Amino acid sequence: MLLLTPLLRGTITMGKWKAVMVQVLTLALSGAPAMAISVYLGGVGAVDVAWCFFLSMALSSLAAARTIHTSLRDGTVVEAAFRAYFIILLSCVPYFILYGIARGTGGVFWPGYVAAFIHPYCAWEAAANPAQTGFAAWGWIGATLVTAGLAWFYLVRTAGLLSGARMASAFL
Repeated sequence: MLLLTPLLRGTITMGKWKAVMVQVLTLALSGAPAMAISVYLGGVGAVDVAWCFFLSMALSSLAAARTIHTSLRDGTVVEAAFRAYFIILLSCVPYFILYGIARGTGGVFWPGYVAAFIHPYCAWEAAANPAQTGFAAWGWIGATLVTAGLAWFYLVRTAGLLSGARMASAFL
């Protein structure tokens, strides 16, 4: 049925991604009252809630885009989800090596802290330990933008793959 729709390939891709992101946003906002109480009572700061929310949404966005992208190639949804998860998980290895060197040298190796501005996992660790990482604790802003850009890249590539799948169909 997907091959017979008159919708454009980008509209199909963005519609699938938006459907996933609405579910993720609903789940994330369901915890907002508990987080608001925690901020009010002094448990965590508003900045901590902000970086946690934005990095979670950025990673969810990337995972959704990557899963939609791999679902065109893989036979099952479960296989596509696992492949997308492991690709995102393994992508952090080089950044964690640089970040680990920076942490081990006491901040002398500053390129390692750049990883906190690029990869969301490194940004998460840097934001969770602001006293030890200094300015890299604000890396979550850059990492969120980089991750959103990667999600957009995968969505555009998915639209291109969908075009090839639709053109190869015997129904069109």
